[in-house]
Amino acid sequence: MPEARKLIFCPSMCSEVKQYIESCNICASSASRQAPEPLYLHDVPDRPWKKVGTDIFTIKRRDYLVTVNSFSQFIEADNLPVSDSETFVFKLESHFARHGIPATLISDNGPQFTSKHFQQFTRAWNISHETSSPGNS
Repeated sequence: MPEARKLIFCPSMCSEVKQYIESCNICASSASRQAPEPLYLHDVPDRPWKKVGTDIFTIKRRDYLVTVNSFSQFIEADNLPVSDSETFVFKLESHFARHGIPATLISDNGPQFTSKHFQQFTRAWNISHETSSPGNS
């Protein structure tokens, strides 16, 4: 569809092209039959805050950090005034000071999680960092 946008513009073009493709028998017969990625479940840890998952999300142009305790599903959510790894690490340090340092932290491969600063943080705090595929966390 990006190619169509280069040639013409119509406010409802995207939805009309999608609708056309979905109703086309030839398109449906040759469509990719790619199976969805299997769901991998994590083991439930034996204590709170041993394993946590974290991600960044945006609501109304504001970034937030969400951290989830895998043992109880308890959620911490923080506004990120600046979405850089230093702010991100500061927020995580606050959680870990209150609840305990996890053995494992799970995230996607976003830039905050792959930065040198974040890697130094996980090494210094002896946290194993596991990653998931972007879009399949």
